[in-house]
Amino acid sequence: MKIRRPTLSRPSLLSSKSLAIAFIAAISIIASLNLSPDSFSSGLPIYRTANQGFETTTVSSYTNEQGADVIEHDFSSLVDPAEQDGIEQLETELAVEEEERRLDETETEILQEAQENAEQREQINDELATLTTEELHSGDDEEDSNDQVYLEMQEESLKAYKKSSSGTTDNTSDGTDKYHVVVTVSEGMYVQWQARMCYYWYKKIKAQNPDSAMGGFTRLLHSGVEDEYMDEIPTVVVDPLPPEMDDIVNGYVVLNRPYGLLQWVQKYLDTFPEKYVLMSEPDHIFIKPPPLWATPTKAAAFPFFYIEPQSKENSDIIQKFNKKKVPIHKFAPIGNSPVMIHKDQLKPVVEIWSNLSISIKQDEEADAKWGWVQEMFAWSIASTQVEPVVEYELVPELMLQPPWDAQLTAENGKEAYIIHFTYGNDFNEQGVFTPGKIGSWHFDKRDYMEKYPPLNFPMPPKGCTNEAVKKIISCLNEASKNLPGWKKLAYKSTDEVKPYFGDDEEEEEQAENANGTVTNLDDGREQEKEQEEK
Repeated sequence: MKIRRPTLSRPSLLSSKSLAIAFIAAISIIASLNLSPDSFSSGLPIYRTANQGFETTTVSSYTNEQGADVIEHDFSSLVDPAEQDGIEQLETELAVEEEERRLDETETEILQEAQENAEQREQINDELATLTTEELHSGDDEEDSNDQVYLEMQEESLKAYKKSSSGTTDNTSDGTDKYHVVVTVSEGMYVQWQARMCYYWYKKIKAQNPDSAMGGFTRLLHSGVEDEYMDEIPTVVVDPLPPEMDDIVNGYVVLNRPYGLLQWVQKYLDTFPEKYVLMSEPDHIFIKPPPLWATPTKAAAFPFFYIEPQSKENSDIIQKFNKKKVPIHKFAPIGNSPVMIHKDQLKPVVEIWSNLSISIKQDEEADAKWGWVQEMFAWSIASTQVEPVVEYELVPELMLQPPWDAQLTAENGKEAYIIHFTYGNDFNEQGVFTPGKIGSWHFDKRDYMEKYPPLNFPMPPKGCTNEAVKKIISCLNEASKNLPGWKKLAYKSTDEVKPYFGDDEEEEEQAENANGTVTNLDDGREQEKEQEEK
């Protein structure tokens, strides 16, 4: 719909033009008389531009050729003030008509471009619908090969999706009752073996539970380059933050996660059939298929006891970023993972989360207080800055965190679905938990930055009653036995591994946590950062 401007009337300019011509003639006659500036004892009235009225100025200020130039320049302004409004009205009308013409041309260009884009999208969709898997991979454009692999994996989630040795399952769901698992990873040996182990257990649990809500899987590699596991794990490669952000990132590599998910959401969210997304991490082991807790209007998430938005020290910082003045009780004690959320809610939150994470990193108080969990606070805050606010069902049984969780059930007595092996685990020869001290039996993922964990990792001592830790090791041993190439990349035995443990302050913190007195932990990320720097 075009909005037309009102038509302006054109004033008569005859009197003003006649006046200007007569005045020019008079000035020419005076100039021909070669009168000096001193001949003028009185001022000559001239007009100021922009309808500013009269001003008396002596002609003596305009001399020789320069004076002639100035006087000539001022002729355009020699208009009777009574006529000035008409002149400005005419100029306004001409400007409005020109702007209207420009807008009409712009509107036409936009409509043409939109039509062309729509036709291109329709053509691409028609072509994809007729392509076979082999044809998807037959393109010569190396830059598009990654997208083709990804599209193939999503196609399989609608048809026969390859499972573990137990066989395949025909998935004919339209996605309304399924979630898509996305795991964000960086490059390097340390994250590589964790991601392979995560995908191994995802496939096995899904194959064992064909009627579960588990859908497709994506490894989101935010390194900008492909690696050797593109064919083993469905993978999308996105860019890390650009180099000009290095001073802001300042070693906090976790900022690549929001930026990577932003790229994935913008480009790939509509390429798979599942209507929900489960954001996960490489150090997550699926031990049961999580049901679909999320709804189109409410997400589900695991509550972290050290993310406390309502505490005085945290709420004061949160208010800096609470642009919508949302009540503090609306902020959930969560990070972005594990979170189960509908696509329609995910996209706007991620778009805010990416920028908000950078803003928090730039805030000295927030950066110092929240440290390596600031990106988790950023997700909680971002969830409140959308309309409507994203609310969460808190699900404690969604995840265990050994060694602090000792059984395969959560505190509410319900069986757990995921094990998060982010903390170090230490037991003495009798199987007694030794928090704060390296035990005679020790497992910590940070010991394996440069190589994979060894095959047949020894189980905890017989006296150990921590079933969650035992489950980690049994899952590790099964995955390492079945994943190709593990042995070549692994330590030969645990004797070759130099255990990594935190400093005295971290040991004291873990010991206090065992007694239930700690109120804030960093989810193991500070230890991760220190080991990476070493």
